[in-house]
Amino acid sequence: MVCAKTFQVKSFVCASLILFAVIEGGLAADESVSARSTVADRLWIWTHPVGVHDGIDLGGGRQGKSQMTPVQGANYLGVSNVYFIHYPSNPPVAQFRQYALDFRPMKRVVWSLTGAGGDTSSEGREAVLKLAAEFPKITGFVLDDFLHWSAESRPDPWLAANGVQFPVSLLLTPPAPVAIDKVVLAQTRWHSGDYRSKEFAVDMAEDTKEWKEVHRGTLANTAAAKAEIKLPGGKAAALRIRILSTHDNGAARSCGLADVELWEANRRVPLDRWKVSASSVYSERFCADNVLATGRSAPQALDTRPVPASMTPEQLKALRERMTVAGRKLPITCVIYTHQISPRILPHVNQVDKVALWTWRSEDLADLEANFEKLQRTVRPKPIVLGCYLFDYGGNKQMTVARMKHQCELGLKWLQQGKIEGMIFLASNVCDMDLPAVEWTRRWIVSVGKQPLRDSFR
Repeated sequence: MVCAKTFQVKSFVCASLILFAVIEGGLAADESVSARSTVADRLWIWTHPVGVHDGIDLGGGRQGKSQMTPVQGANYLGVSNVYFIHYPSNPPVAQFRQYALDFRPMKRVVWSLTGAGGDTSSEGREAVLKLAAEFPKITGFVLDDFLHWSAESRPDPWLAANGVQFPVSLLLTPPAPVAIDKVVLAQTRWHSGDYRSKEFAVDMAEDTKEWKEVHRGTLANTAAAKAEIKLPGGKAAALRIRILSTHDNGAARSCGLADVELWEANRRVPLDRWKVSASSVYSERFCADNVLATGRSAPQALDTRPVPASMTPEQLKALRERMTVAGRKLPITCVIYTHQISPRILPHVNQVDKVALWTWRSEDLADLEANFEKLQRTVRPKPIVLGCYLFDYGGNKQMTVARMKHQCELGLKWLQQGKIEGMIFLASNVCDMDLPAVEWTRRWIVSVGKQPLRDSFR
């Protein structure tokens, strides 16, 4: 039998050894959690600068408007771990440090190396690494919208920069003059309802390269709406689409196109060798080339080439080798959407430490279990974090409480089973829009946050 004093001494020594082992092993240095963690320790909020999701359709004629900062969103939802994701030039690199100061009350912060739309730059990445050396609350990094590819072969739209000056031109050039008698333009399906082109003009150039306007019209203010333009015939050495105005009345004040089809005598003109450029683009991911994707030949079924992404696998590998910051080995998490789950993503995924699974369209949450198992088989043994949208961005509508409950309850079960490492709620920018799904989630976090969890993942 051990006396109380001896037991206390042994307990103190044992606890000290465990603490030393945890620190030496890196668990205290990165975003991993200890054996005594609770559900709340594994919950994160996905944040952006204020107002970047303004204009989303809340129904009933209401458009979303938010004034919440990232920290305010975290406090409102009741979590203390933050993912911070920049938009192109928002915030500018010069303001990164001010955000890091704001995050000091938080427990852990994961900062984007690629931001919304896959936006990234060497200047931005260097600034984030420098911040991580100064602020120990930064415990990891994330690659948002990193893979510019879908296993469903659904191309991203072409989008122009926010606040662009009109007209905006899209230039299409064939390898040699080609006969065209019809053009079909498709409106964008952007989640906020922005980037909607309105008035447009179509110009043709023959061998002389002298432009001649052959049509002027208006695209409907409806996602994926199409406009068919009959051309006068003849061969075109180049085609130019000028967007003259926008339907936008929100933050973007811009334009875009989801697709361009070219026809001749009821035959779709193949676009494999065509070149395309635009006078303005939103980011590398939404390049002008995307409007021709559906008119090009399908890739080979057994194509093993790395998919398009914000960086090549080699660039990502070189970046990962620099992830020891101020003596701390910090992990990189890569965003994977359910429509991107494929062995083709492995050249990139093999160069990161974790993946975050997101379901872009809320109706696809019905397949969340199957998609999760598919991702597990594809990326094992990498840890998985479950992303949970608070708004249905894929459908530009409110997330139903039933679907919110479905993804949260599955996430809790997987946390308890050790199948996932954490859950992320997106985003701070909708937390003050009076959404039922947000309020249900707040109550759910209070009800489950103190539940203890196991210390391992599988």
